[in-house]
Amino acid sequence: MLKVEYIKGAASRGYLRIGISDDGERTSYTVSEAAYRSIGEPRAADILTRDSLEAIKMGDTEYRARIYALRILAYADNSERRLVEKLVGRGISRDVAMRTAEEMVSLGYINIARQLDTLVRAEVNIRFSGPGKLIPKLRARGYDSGEILKAITRLRDSGEIDFEEAKRRLIESKGVDPDDEESVKKILYRNGHKI
Repeated sequence: MLKVEYIKGAASRGYLRIGISDDGERTSYTVSEAAYRSIGEPRAADILTRDSLEAIKMGDTEYRARIYALRILAYADNSERRLVEKLVGRGISRDVAMRTAEEMVSLGYINIARQLDTLVRAEVNIRFSGPGKLIPKLRARGYDSGEILKAITRLRDSGEIDFEEAKRRLIESKGVDPDDEESVKKILYRNGHKI
């Protein structure tokens, strides 16, 4: 028999902690107040249906996904796709992970333009990468090609990146004679620059 043991406020605002006994086995779940209302706002000692228990479990999963996502994003910027992968890796279903990542985008916790600006500046100004290396590298990290191209255009137009300067500094950093055309071409090609 499913029975509500207790209901109390959770550490997170807008959430409740619900203790449930299922044939003597006790489990605690954290759900949003909205999820609690959706199952009829049961009180302590009330009997629950299996459907209500499933709704509570889903609410708890969504809560855990949100907490994990906030911890992941507090540590470092992540793309929406990368956040989904990390949540799935923590045992969250793909559907819940995708909804959570979408929520993080809508709240502004994932700002693709800001992330790409930082990454493109680093690749061009510090690693002296060209577009041929930069774009596949960022796509592999989960960013959309169109967004990458927008960031490159935005930064190039504002003067924050310059691929010609990156070429010059790359050749200089490798200690290659600029007149040695063959060596220069190899270095530029390997680093994604047009020759």
